[in-house]
Order: sequence, then structure tokens, then C-alpha cells
Amino acid sequence: MNLSRLVLDLQPLLRRMIPRTVRLEIDGAHEQHLIMGDPTQLQQLLLNLVSNAEYAMRSGTNGLLTIALMSRDGVDTALDSSGRFVVLQVRDTGAGMSEDVRSRVFEPFFTTKP
Repeated sequence: MNLSRLVLDLQPLLRRMIPRTVRLEIDGAHEQHLIMGDPTQLQQLLLNLVSNAEYAMRSGTNGLLTIALMSRDGVDTALDSSGRFVVLQVRDTGAGMSEDVRSRVFEPFFTTKP
């Protein structure tokens, strides 16, 4: 699947998810980034990341949410594989996580939301 096309197709929905005070930038989607993956799961992943970014920037103004795609050559030791990889990066100008939250971020039912 083309991850760039998925991101660009989701852009109108992502724009509606975040306040007008937050600027949305998409970098690197002008290139084709072909990957093996489930489009539905990747859409859900991106929607969740943008939702979390919106929550982190809720108290501020003039935020920036950046979605970046880039290809890299490298080695993935977990997959025991080397080659070309696609990086999907979501960055925001929110407050960030405390050390306590960071230490629990991968617990399945942990949340900071009420």
C-alpha cells in the first residue's frame, strides 16, 4: 500500500480533529512510500496519534502538528532484516509526558484522560 496516499486521503479528517489554532503540516508525502501493511489499522493508528497530539496541545494556542514520512536505509534488529524502511513520524508542540507517564506508556489500559 502507498502510505503517502493514505496520509493525504486522511488529511481533511485530521484537519477537522484539531482546533483551528493548531497548524497541520504534512512533510514527505509528495514521494510514494510503499509498504506492506493493513490500511485500516494504519488509519486507526494515525487517528489515535493525532487525537493524542490534539489532547496534548489543548491548553495551548498556536500549536503545530507535523506528520512526516521519510524513507531510510537501515537495519531492523528485531526483524533481523536490512533494507529500505519507511518512517512515519507524528510531532506536536504539546506539553509532553512526565517521567511517570513515560514509564507507563505501553501498559495496555493506562490513560491520562479522565
